[in-house]
Amino acid sequence: MVVGLGDKVDLSNIGHYIKYALESKENDCTKIACGIISDLSERMDQYLDDFVPCLHQILSDETLDRRIKLPALHALGELCLNCGVQFNQKYLDKTMTMMNLAGRASIQTTQYVNEAETLDFLKELREAIIDQYIIILMSAEDTGCLEQFGVYLETIFDFLESTAKIEAV
Repeated sequence: MVVGLGDKVDLSNIGHYIKYALESKENDCTKIACGIISDLSERMDQYLDDFVPCLHQILSDETLDRRIKLPALHALGELCLNCGVQFNQKYLDKTMTMMNLAGRASIQTTQYVNEAETLDFLKELREAIIDQYIIILMSAEDTGCLEQFGVYLETIFDFLESTAKIEAV
């Protein structure tokens, strides 16, 4: 519905509801809010300060259901891609730090060897992180922020190498 009505949705009227849902710590509300942000990301330039810190908080909050992390990652990637310059100038470093932390967590599989559901989630998380790294790289290139992105290349390559080893097993 949001995609179909995108141009007709007045963000100034619903923005505080989206922010409330992101901060609610209620799994379904948070997930839907992340989806709305992803769907309307092309029009979110002036709302980055409202939503990006909430998305970062979702990624760092260990009390939230881990499945909420995937839509939050996706929303960050969409915001980065569609609000490039504004996003990268203010939030690229913090987002890359969050991505690196998520990447490190996703490759810690040895303690979950007998937990198929957790291993499946970690695989999904690794795939989402790779997708978002690609999107953030494209945005960094489009906005002239490759140097800023380049600071994280060693960590990204370490993550990719670890992921390749896990997937090879």
